Amino acid sequence: MRVKREAQFALPQTNGQGRRIVITGIGLLSPAGNTLEDFWRGITCGESAVREIDLFDLGDMPIRSGGQVDTRELVKEVGEVAVSRTDRAVLMGAVAAGRALDDAGLREAVKEDVRCGCIVGSGFGPIHALEERYISYVTKGWQAIRPTTIPRCMFNSVASHISIEHGLRGGHQVVAAACSSGSMAMINAYDAIRSGHEDVVLTGGCDAPILHSIHGSWINLRILSKNPVPEKASRPFDRKRDGLVLAEGAAMLVFEELEHARARGARIHAEMLGYGMSSDARHLTNPGVDGQAASIRQALETCGIGPGDVDYINAHGTSTILNDKTETQAIKTVLGERARHVPISSTKSVTGHAMGASSPMGMIATALAMRHSTAPPTVNLENPDPECDLDYVPQKPRPAPIALGLCNTFGFGGANAVLVIRAFDPHFSPGLPAENPNDKGGEKLRRETK
Repeated sequence: MRVKREAQFALPQTNGQGRRIVITGIGLLSPAGNTLEDFWRGITCGESAVREIDLFDLGDMPIRSGGQVDTRELVKEVGEVAVSRTDRAVLMGAVAAGRALDDAGLREAVKEDVRCGCIVGSGFGPIHALEERYISYVTKGWQAIRPTTIPRCMFNSVASHISIEHGLRGGHQVVAAACSSGSMAMINAYDAIRSGHEDVVLTGGCDAPILHSIHGSWINLRILSKNPVPEKASRPFDRKRDGLVLAEGAAMLVFEELEHARARGARIHAEMLGYGMSSDARHLTNPGVDGQAASIRQALETCGIGPGDVDYINAHGTSTILNDKTETQAIKTVLGERARHVPISSTKSVTGHAMGASSPMGMIATALAMRHSTAPPTVNLENPDPECDLDYVPQKPRPAPIALGLCNTFGFGGANAVLVIRAFDPHFSPGLPAENPNDKGGEKLRRETK
């Protein structure tokens, strides 16, 4: 009888000083496209991907717009049986994870000799499975509940399913921080590699909140757009904006320690330099300028960079009245006069707000913007709000050399996170000391990387 041999993994050394974290794999499912090429085309074509929801019968629901992933893409990938039996967010996360591992050239390696962690962000977790089980309980009684309900409805099922499906043997966890869930997951992945506990981590986010109970709840919260034309509903920073558009999706990235990536000849998409975090500590749904500004400021300071280094910002840009003007003020508070010269865009104007998947989508959009030297547009920005008076790249993409970008995410409950991403430069030294005390390293960084 053949004895199955357990894979042997070389554990990383727990000494993270000077470890650089690069992005070597990307995979996604989004309303704007399901490959890097299609996603880039989708977010730069100048049109929104928001459509009327067809995932369920809307009945008399007055708001009918949403950013959906094409179910046919899931069926093509895993078959109809898996689509019908697996929670939608969990399934999308697993599919995007496989694509990211393929892109990194690690699909088989993680099963054999490469230890890979899995840290995923999700605002709602396996919400489809939860709703299905609850309906079963209410209509048929407790005896009709499936035996697998507990493991399938636990929040960690998002990461555990991905770990099992793809043979990932590093640590796994799910991070929940509302709209900032994906960012917090990427921060945890960054720290796990910096500390030396992991060399490779699959990270990002997935959410599938377009279903009866959640869509209805958002309608009653009164912050969804009432625009009857789906393609015009998400309009960040526009004077006529009237709320966000709910969306779904999954976006996964492979974070890897630089020398580990170099040793295997990996292609590098970009480098994550660091992050800033803060809490508003003021209100459940009303964002604050001070908290958002604190996270932007910390992101710059801990990375040893200044306002002059920021070439692009992927904004949180939800299309709500409060967030867009608050975010505008926060950016101006930290960047000062530089804020007026930085192209800023909200890709949620194209995709809608995919909750935990939105910030990893923003990271991917920023990495692609660097590759193509182009700032994506904020579509539907036809009548700029006087209180949102920065360069939000209205309607059309714009050529722009981008070496360094910020990705802003500000979630309900005041969970703020800002990620710093940079075009990969093998000669760059993170955390350069500042020559100009008022610039915190910006001018020196810019001179040394031209």
